Amino acid sequence: MDSFFGIGIFELFLIAVIALVVLGPERLPGAMRTVAGYFRQIREVSSEFTSQFSEEIKMLEEMDPRRMINDALDPSKTPTSSTNTAKPAAKPAPAKPAT
Repeated sequence: MDSFFGIGIFELFLIAVIALVVLGPERLPGAMRTVAGYFRQIREVSSEFTSQFSEEIKMLEEMDPRRMINDALDPSKTPTSSTNTAKPAAKPAPAKPAT
């Protein structure tokens, strides 16, 4: 493993030494657990975002505009006038004059 977030092994060692000096040996394990928890949450959120993004892309690919236009222009798939059984709308009664 060359680097971790662009940080080399020497830099990680230096950060660990500084953390040990600043936090002390008593608080360092708790701080490491907290940081590990943050990394776990970031990884879970990243994974969830990636899966949702993939689902959205898949849905967009299914809604292919070229296919939709070709289907709309295909005469075998357009309804004919014989299939339209709707009756024309009746004329409304004349309105009474305003008083």
